[in-house]
Formats: sequence, structure tokens, C-alpha cells
Amino acid sequence: MVDTAFVGRLGVVPLAALGVNASVFSLAFVVFNFLAYGTTPMVARAVGRGDHDRAGRLALEALSLAVLAGAGALAALQLLASPILTVMGATGELREPALEYLRIRAFAGPAVLLMTAGHGIFRGWHDTRTPLWVSLGLNLVNLVLDPLLIFGLGWGLAGAATATVVAQWCGALAFLWLILVARRDALHVPAYRPRLRDLKPLLQVGGALVVRTLSLIGTMTLATAVATRVGALAVAAHQVGSQIWMLLALTVDALAVSAQAMVGRYEGAKARRAANRLLGWGVGVGLVLAGLFSMARANLGPM
Repeated sequence: MVDTAFVGRLGVVPLAALGVNASVFSLAFVVFNFLAYGTTPMVARAVGRGDHDRAGRLALEALSLAVLAGAGALAALQLLASPILTVMGATGELREPALEYLRIRAFAGPAVLLMTAGHGIFRGWHDTRTPLWVSLGLNLVNLVLDPLLIFGLGWGLAGAATATVVAQWCGALAFLWLILVARRDALHVPAYRPRLRDLKPLLQVGGALVVRTLSLIGTMTLATAVATRVGALAVAAHQVGSQIWMLLALTVDALAVSAQAMVGRYEGAKARRAANRLLGWGVGVGLVLAGLFSMARANLGPM
């Protein structure tokens, strides 16, 4: 949302180029959200059983998988940057700025996945405040760097990409410091190097979640590709709308996170009561947000 607000002031073409890349990165990295959605219930179950050592091992395994997956995603995006943009329909005046942004932003890949794993680890311990502070901190970094790099140094769209990379690596390093140094004992993180076979349980959980995520995010990516072929103005408008939709989705996602952590730790009737209550909250919050944004729709377009 911050990038969209600042880049929108550069003009239609930069905003359109950002829109194309936003869909690419959503699809490229959100498919790995099993690093959070798989880690959270697994850690929560271990903590609920009193097996804190297992919870600590899961933390290391999730971080290790994040590094491997992040490095692979970075390499793939750099090697396939041009074909990816061709598939997305980014041609003509969109091609050069979109390609520049993609190549810079790709370096945030490992950081994004490390943060995803970090969120999952803390949520499994029923600690949602620590990830909140890390998220607020990295977004503050991005908020400060965006105008400095985009307008102050005159880097334009490349400045937005650089600000995002720096901010996300700040968040990743904060999580690594918290998990491996500051709170290592509290999280029962052992001193051992996970083997590939140790990562199998997370990968098995990830298979089902990848299908779910591709179904959700893939439709948005397809819509962006269609809008790109209509023209720069269409994809720029789509970027604004899709970011608002993503903000709404992630707002309601807080309830999904709570459900994973609580149902993972509780058993029997207590887990069922928690699940039913959260389902009710989900319906209520969804209706309230839909109503609020419907009333405010006339003021959302200019960002």
C-alpha cells in the first residue's frame, strides 16, 4: 500500500509496472506461506503437548527451509525475469521499468520467506505481539525510505524496489536475531543443523497449502495479466484495487492465525468452541469491512 501510494505519484506507467510486479511477487512468494501456516499449528501442537524441544527444532527447520526456498526463488526470478514479464503481457513502455523493478525486488526473496517462517514460529507460541512489532518496524523503514529514494535521490520506481528490499531484510534480520539470539532459550531452539529429511513434515503440509494459495492468488495474477494487455491505465487502476483487496484479506487473516494457534494447542471440545467462535467472528468482521469500504469507495481511488 505504501509503495502504491508513492509510486502512483510518478505517473500511470510506473504504477502499472508496479502492478505487474506486485502480482508476480504475490504468486512467487505467497505460495511459500506454508512456512507460516504450516509452522504455526505444528509448533502450537508441540507446545500444547509440553514438547518444547520439538517446538525449538521446528523453528530451526522452518528457517532452514526458508533459506533454501528463498535462494531458489531469487535464482528463478533473476533467470526468468524477461519470460515472466512476457507471460504477464508487460510490453512496450511497461517493459523496461517492470524488468528493472523485478530484478531489484527479487533480492528480497529470502528475507520474505525468513519473515514468513518467523511469523509462524512466534504464532505457534501464542506470541503475536512480537511479529506485530517487527512488521511495524519494517514498514516504518519502507515508509521513510520510499520518498527519500523515489523523490529525494530521483531513483523513481527503482527507489521503491530498493526501499522494499532494505525494509524486508531489516525485518528478516530482526526475526533471526530474536529467534537465534535474544529469545533462543525461551523458544528452546537447539544448536543443531537440520538435515533435508528433517524438513519433510513441513514440505508435506506445504503441498496442500500451495494448492490453496495458487487458487487464491493465481486468480489475481491472471486478472493482472489480462489488465496489462488492456493497457497501462487499466493495470494501474487494477493495482490500486488489488492492493485494497489484499489489505482486507490480510486484515481478516488475523482470525485465521488465531484459529491455527488456538486449535493447534487445544483439544476436544475446547478446540471446537474456539473454532466456532472464530468462524462467527470471521463472518462478522467480513461484513463490517465490506460495508465500510463500500461506503468509502469514492475516496479510495486516488490513493
